[in-house]
Amino acid sequence: MPARVFGPDRIPTVDPRAAPPTGPNADPERDPRLRVELHPGERLVWAGYPVRTPMGGPRLIARAGGVFFALFSLLWIGMALGIGVFASSPGPGSGAGSGAGGFAIVAFIASAMGLVPLAIGVGLVVGSSKKRWAPHRFLYALTTDRCIIWTPTPLGSATVVSLTPDQLRNLQRHERADATGDLILARELRAAHTNPAASGQVGPMSHVTETAHAFLSVAEVAKVERLVRETFDLGTPVREF
Repeated sequence: MPARVFGPDRIPTVDPRAAPPTGPNADPERDPRLRVELHPGERLVWAGYPVRTPMGGPRLIARAGGVFFALFSLLWIGMALGIGVFASSPGPGSGAGSGAGGFAIVAFIASAMGLVPLAIGVGLVVGSSKKRWAPHRFLYALTTDRCIIWTPTPLGSATVVSLTPDQLRNLQRHERADATGDLILARELRAAHTNPAASGQVGPMSHVTETAHAFLSVAEVAKVERLVRETFDLGTPVREF
């Protein structure tokens, strides 16, 4: 299938701060983020949004964690305030001593400390909302020079990863029955080292983490893989999943 190559005129001149297009009829090839990202002379071959939110599982985990933090902090604040009020109230037939007053101050300070996990919980719940992780906030692009992946963050910004043809050594396709699927473009290995003195170990410690860069949940994933291979002359697929 011949690659559809579009010139810069396909991407309108817009404010780079403009929000991504939304709705079922949104055209990813006219997404304003492409205007900002593409280099002079770089041409767009394909662009697409995922057909469903690729990070549904992590988003639900983040929301559950946010609810836990929020409920825990509210319980903490309520108990600390209750203790503080009880300690600051003089009992019948007894005066409120300096010890009781000091204990009440400590209880009120402890209740204020509960605002930190409350803020974390609210942030996780808000950051994991459907709107922040909607499919149109992701964006995948194939150009004549590279593959580009936009991934939103819980704070509303985005992480942009660019992969050159040299990095696309082992493409892997995970295809579903409805022709949607994931196209694994590259896997990145990172080695992390820890201080042996801090961990109580004699020798150095290290572990390796793997990060997969992919077009996730895209429609007609086989055609997208074919476009990537034809654009960068990567040959025919060797393994398919």
